[in-house]
Amino acid sequence: MAATVTVVTGLAADDVIRGFGADPAEPEPLEDLREQYRDQWLTVLGFDGGVLVVEENGFTGSHHPVLTAVSRAGRAASMFWNVNGVRRLSFAVGGEVLLSFQPGLDEPSGTGDVTAALAGLDLANYRDRDEKGLVAVERFTGRGLYPEDLEDIERLGVGYRISARG
Repeated sequence: MAATVTVVTGLAADDVIRGFGADPAEPEPLEDLREQYRDQWLTVLGFDGGVLVVEENGFTGSHHPVLTAVSRAGRAASMFWNVNGVRRLSFAVGGEVLLSFQPGLDEPSGTGDVTAALAGLDLANYRDRDEKGLVAVERFTGRGLYPEDLEDIERLGVGYRISARG
């Protein structure tokens, strides 16, 4: 079990889907994608000014080329975690990855808005580390992940298969 939550500002959903290496013209039923563990895929939910991306059992949103592509017109931040305790928290703006690190293992060395996003979050403490990462994503992008977002994703019921790129 793993997931990556990525929030992107400044791009339309189709551009974000392409930035992840998927084709927005080829949506697939969410339940079909969930049955195929060998492929990575994503779901998207547009909001005013950006896109929320959720990858179940995927980690493409933690890759530098993807963050570079989807942040080109604004900001992007992602939080990845898996059952083995591996995590990656990443921040990008204007097509440049500012910081990408493993909370609890690496000492973050961000500046400016990244420092503000991490302020007061004790990432060295293992308790609620995933949630703290999601707080940092929200602080950096201005948009977080909410229970109703997951309900909306389920209601929409579509995802996009990610190609080998990423």
